[in-house]
Amino acid sequence: MNEAAGTANRSTVAGLPGIDCPRCTARLFENYDEMLCVHCGYADYSRPVRRQTTGTRNALNTATLWIVRYVGESPSLANNLMQVRTERSGYCIAYKATCPYCKSAMSQSSRRSSRRIEKREERHRCDYGHIVTLTWDGDGNLGWK
Repeated sequence: MNEAAGTANRSTVAGLPGIDCPRCTARLFENYDEMLCVHCGYADYSRPVRRQTTGTRNALNTATLWIVRYVGESPSLANNLMQVRTERSGYCIAYKATCPYCKSAMSQSSRRSSRRIEKREERHRCDYGHIVTLTWDGDGNLGWK
């Protein structure tokens, strides 16, 4: 009885699209590095496993380059843009800025007073002493001043 039920179950699984097991004709499933039959334990190491990309791109799984507009009060800097790259830093997102004045890499500096600077701001400083503040508005748009 179990033999007949097992055979019927295997034939249903074998009808699915994919690669069939040469030993028991059930479907092979993708394991880490091989195709594996869950019915008889057969493993096929000769075929490479095709990795499907999901196509989802967000700031957590790719390094995203943002072109950020100046949002400060100075009219002479109104059309200046700067580049900010997002990178994964542990379980957080780190912002790596490029200095809009000298085009060198900037490092994030700590805030001196939490009362004076809003929590939606980050300060970055380059090796030449330029200080740039990244800020987010109420809609979540990123700007610099």
